[in-house]
Amino acid sequence: MNVLNFLSKKNELLVIDAMITSPKTISASASIFEVSKKLINDGKGSLLVVENGKLLGILTKTDVIEHVILKNKDLNLKVSDIMTRRHLSIGPKKTLSEAAKLMVDYGVRRLPVVEKGKLKGLITQTDLLRIQPAIIDLLVEKFVQDKSVLDIRSLDGVKGVCDICSDSSYLKEHKEGMVCDNCVDALQ
Repeated sequence: MNVLNFLSKKNELLVIDAMITSPKTISASASIFEVSKKLINDGKGSLLVVENGKLLGILTKTDVIEHVILKNKDLNLKVSDIMTRRHLSIGPKKTLSEAAKLMVDYGVRRLPVVEKGKLKGLITQTDLLRIQPAIIDLLVEKFVQDKSVLDIRSLDGVKGVCDICSDSSYLKEHKEGMVCDNCVDALQ
């Protein structure tokens, strides 16, 4: 396997690999007062509205502020009165890239994970950011373990900017830093 072939392979984690499997939920019949307490106590930005395992909607702190607090409405309103019913969701077997694309395209920070109409979990932007370093580590580990991959440093050096003359060139390690061939010759 060569370097380009390795880098082009899909080594993608799935939503199920990174999702929260027990997201915070609430009933559609709960009062906004109950929801407010739960959001504060749990330190969450949203709650999934669920009945009998089925996702009905999502309620965020922003929903409570915009639809109740700023409009000076009664805190005894029900979740079903202000929840977002038309919500995006994603399947557990979709890739993390697909989840990230949906979040970016629709300007949302979280996606309920639904399979066959039942809530399975929740994936958030924070989950995606948290797992990114792990993905990079796994790819590097796999890359290093693959003995047939050429060591690109051993061919012409590493392409970059010389620490001495600032020219863009293939660089070699030197006690002065990463330097181009011309500077290596000049330093000797």
